[in-house]
Amino acid sequence: MHNLKVCVQNDQLEGGFGISLPTLDIFIVAKKDDLKVFDSVTFAHKSHVPIKLLPTETREPNEIIGICKSKCERWIACISGKNLVMNIQA
Repeated sequence: MHNLKVCVQNDQLEGGFGISLPTLDIFIVAKKDDLKVFDSVTFAHKSHVPIKLLPTETREPNEIIGICKSKCERWIACISGKNLVMNIQA
């Protein structure tokens, strides 16, 4: 049996999305303006990368809305913008 340390993540990651990097044994969760890096075996938080977003002039905030990785898993790309919902009636 594995001797794994139990890890509890207290950050609210609802609405975020992730990407797995198996060659590095990590996964990354993007949430608003931050990339959180976790160990894919223990789920322990390893680090984070803050992303500086452009200021907004409307009520909708800019946030990370897309992330992808290169085939070699050495590079990741983030796309930021506004997450808008279409055709909603007030």
